[in-house]
Amino acid sequence: MKKILDLFELRDEAVSSKNKDLFLSTQYEFKEIKSSPSKDYMELSELNSEVLHVVLDENTYIVMVAETRYKDSKSSQEYLLYYIKESDGSLYIYNLK
Repeated sequence: MKKILDLFELRDEAVSSKNKDLFLSTQYEFKEIKSSPSKDYMELSELNSEVLHVVLDENTYIVMVAETRYKDSKSSQEYLLYYIKESDGSLYIYNLK
């Protein structure tokens, strides 16, 4: 569970620091996810991710996350399902809905 929390903390940090490379380092093979491009996240001023629930299904972690997004003095919240797999001892996001 700590690895999953660390992964989302790293994403939040990447958004706050506008570090696209750091953001992509949380994604499998540093690839963009079509349904959620990094450019959209880099436009935010801040991101706060709260892990709500984790399920392990075969070799995939399915993680429910509440994201609070801040942009232009406004905030919005979304609930997303992240699909995460382990590779070389690290966790990476490969899809989300």
